Amino acid sequence: MKILYHLLNHLKHNSFSMILLITLFVSCQKDVAKIHDEAFVVDTHNDVLLRSLTGRDILTDLPESHSDLPKFNKGGMDCQIFSIWVSPTEFEDGEHYNRANQMISQLEYLCSRIPDQWAITFNYQDLVYNDQKGILSCMIGVEGGHSIENDIAKLDALYDRGMRYLGITWNNSTDWATSAKDETEKSDSLTFIGLTDFGKNVIKRCNDLGVMVDVSHAGEKTFWDIIETTKNPIIASHSSVYNICPHFRNLKDEQLFAMKKNGGVVFVNFYPGYIDSTYSKKYDKVKTQFKFELDSLAKLYDPDSDLYWYKENE
Repeated sequence: MKILYHLLNHLKHNSFSMILLITLFVSCQKDVAKIHDEAFVVDTHNDVLLRSLTGRDILTDLPESHSDLPKFNKGGMDCQIFSIWVSPTEFEDGEHYNRANQMISQLEYLCSRIPDQWAITFNYQDLVYNDQKGILSCMIGVEGGHSIENDIAKLDALYDRGMRYLGITWNNSTDWATSAKDETEKSDSLTFIGLTDFGKNVIKRCNDLGVMVDVSHAGEKTFWDIIETTKNPIIASHSSVYNICPHFRNLKDEQLFAMKKNGGVVFVNFYPGYIDSTYSKKYDKVKTQFKFELDSLAKLYDPDSDLYWYKENE
C-alpha cells in the first residue's frame, strides 16, 4: 500500500512518468490482444441455442445477448462448445433424448446457413482445418445425463451426432448419478450417493468413444467415483473454486488436485455467484431495492432474461 501511495504521489508531480505509465498500459493491452489473437480460443459452455430456439436469430448481432455469431467473431473465438441442455422439469421422462436431438438439429441448421463461417466439428482434423480456413469450430456438449434416458445406445447415438462431452448431471440427479445440488440439499432423501454400476458403465463407454466426461454439476461423491472409474482425463466445463466461493457447484482443492493428477482441465465459470462469496448478500439487496424494476424486466423478457435463468436454474 505504501509503495502504491508513493508511486501515485510521484506521478502526480511528474507528468512524464504519468505518460510513461499510460504508455505501459497501452503496450500491455497490445500484448494481451496479440496473445489472444495468436491463441486458440475455446469456450467450453454456452447456452445460446436455447435463445435460438425461442426464435431469436443468433446469426445477427443481438443487443440483449452476450453471444451470437458476430460476437464470436469479434471476440476471436476459435472453438465454441454449445451446451445441449434439456430442462428436466419442462420436459417429461421420455422426452429428454428427443429434445436433445432437436437442439443438435438446430445447431446443424444454423451452421448450414453460413457454412463458410462456422461448422460442427467432430475430430481434431476438423479443428485444424477450420482454424486454417478461419471457420469457427462448433462442438457439442450434452449437459445432464438424463438426456441419454438410461440407455447406452442413446449415448452412442448422441456421439454419432457430434456430442464430444457429457455432463454427468445437471442440478437434478439421474437414476445413476447424484448431482452437487442434491448431495448438498437432499442428501437425507437420496436412495444412493455417487455413481451406480450403470453410471460407471456410462463413464467407461464415454472413455471408449472418446467423449470427455464433464464433472460440472456432479456431486462430490459422484466426482470421486468418476475419478476412480475413468481411464481418460476429465473436464469441468464451467466450474469455479470452492475455497474462494463456497457454493455447492464449485470444486474443492482436493478435487482440483485430483483433476491435475488425472490430466484434466477446469474451465472457470465467471458468473458472480460462483466467484464472489459476498454476491448473495449484494444480490438480495438489489432485489429488495429494485424489486419493481426487476419484476417489470422479468415480465418483459420472460424466460429469455438472465434474471429468469439464474433465479430458476442456479
